[in-house]
Amino acid sequence: MKATIRPGDDQMVAQVEVSLTIEGTERTSQQIELRIKPLGTVQPEAIELAVDGTSLPLEPTDSPGISRSRMTLRPGRRTELRLRYTYPLGDGPIVSFSYPLQAAAAWPTANGSARVLLSLPPDLPREAWISTTSSPTSFDGKVVDWHFNQAAPPTQVRLQFVRPDLWAQITHPPAETDTEALISRMEALLALASVDAPHGPAFNRFYPTALAQANQVIQVAPERPEGHLALARLYLLHRDEAGWLPPSYATLAIAEAREAMQAGAPQDQTRSLLEQALRRLVDEAKANGRWEEALDYLEELAKLQPQEQDVKEEREAILIGLAGARLKDGTWSEAAQLLRDAWGVTGLEDLAPPWLQASIARVETTPERRIITVQMYLTPGRQEDAAAQAREAVNGLRSIGEVRANASITEERVELQIVIPLTDDEYFLVWNRALANTLPDRPEWAFLAQLLRPETFHWQSTKSWWRQRISYEEVVDLRPPADVWRSYASQVELKAQEVASRQPDSVASLILALGQTSATSWRELQQHVQVRYMVRLSSTHEPRRWLLQPDERRQLSAQMDVILPWLSRWLP
Repeated sequence: MKATIRPGDDQMVAQVEVSLTIEGTERTSQQIELRIKPLGTVQPEAIELAVDGTSLPLEPTDSPGISRSRMTLRPGRRTELRLRYTYPLGDGPIVSFSYPLQAAAAWPTANGSARVLLSLPPDLPREAWISTTSSPTSFDGKVVDWHFNQAAPPTQVRLQFVRPDLWAQITHPPAETDTEALISRMEALLALASVDAPHGPAFNRFYPTALAQANQVIQVAPERPEGHLALARLYLLHRDEAGWLPPSYATLAIAEAREAMQAGAPQDQTRSLLEQALRRLVDEAKANGRWEEALDYLEELAKLQPQEQDVKEEREAILIGLAGARLKDGTWSEAAQLLRDAWGVTGLEDLAPPWLQASIARVETTPERRIITVQMYLTPGRQEDAAAQAREAVNGLRSIGEVRANASITEERVELQIVIPLTDDEYFLVWNRALANTLPDRPEWAFLAQLLRPETFHWQSTKSWWRQRISYEEVVDLRPPADVWRSYASQVELKAQEVASRQPDSVASLILALGQTSATSWRELQQHVQVRYMVRLSSTHEPRRWLLQPDERRQLSAQMDVILPWLSRWLP
């Protein structure tokens, strides 16, 4: 096979001549049908077929692009079959010529060898080659020779080289003062690096030079957009091992595209660059659960595609992902607020989890008073609700008799202290129940309300001329708050179903998740509360202490006999 590569009217072409010598092996002549079928998608031109120098007519077939002819193969005689055609090679920066020897291998050759001779354009050095398949046997500066002594191998010969005019351009750097020539050379290098990016031989060879040339253009002509556009395109050529554009290069491409816009680049030149880079950043942020970043990048992308329905649908999907992530992170209020802002969902306040995360109470009783100190640890995002209710509780408690109540409120907790004078048993019980009724009508207060509602309370102090007897007895039932919280959890789940029924499926599933998360928090609240009771019958005696759990009903009791001080001086 011989081929000559030359410039055509608007692209490089290869004039190809294939010669096959065939020897008849049968005893009689054979009529053979020949079919000319291109192996690729590009159609050859000016096809000629000849046998022993005599031209054969070509007839079209029913299959597009395939023609046919006939020849006679005589017994014991060698016949030369010659095929000529012109093959367009395109107008790209790299010329690629290949010939499939595996197709010719189906023909028995006379001497068991195959040879390909490729004549290159004049003054094209070997340095202009990009890659070859099957190393050439020789190259004399004009003709590349592949010579196979055995039968044609099942492979193809291939040679890629830089288009001659581009090779001359990139190997002769212009003067730094010639801005247009610098830009032209930069665009040629960019075109070469783009051919087989991101890992091909042309990319590896020309990318560094293209990068340096783009930076030189920016330095020489900072007011021009071309250098920034070239850098943006070069950055977008990169891919990681998985085939994705690395986010760092996407960010660099965005910065350069915006610099080009500032320098006056038309929007149609920067838009596709920004879209490609922003799309990658959106997808990468979504894949790694960085929903807020993904939303920010998508908003930038939406400015380029304001009417794209796909962007609107993706925004909803990201918002759902963001709300789900906030819910998973424990920021229920932020997830709910996102649903309100994005979809106008109402009724979510009825699904809220308790603002109370945990509570530790201490109930201390002395002959003069009872002091209840409750530390209530707050759910993030619910501090305002807790603080408002705590102030309401203090105001209500202070309205009862001589009770003193104070609250200390921080971002993490509310500490509430109630001081109740110790009077006769019946009045003490009535007083405590009145205090419980002043608390806010919210289930979070069920625990403190229960501490103010002992089933029974008895404190008796009797004194004779020589001794004093003090007895204490109280029945405490801490189980009712858990019932309140479980009941409220069921109400939350029902309300979530009602709110979700008015929304699209994607939003409804998130509302149900909000409700389920909240309901779980209410049911598990009893696991995070405890109370310590302490009774000090006398200032001279050690107090009695009890630790109670929220699923207990327990009777507490203590008593003491004290010899009066005046008599103890006379006792041995």
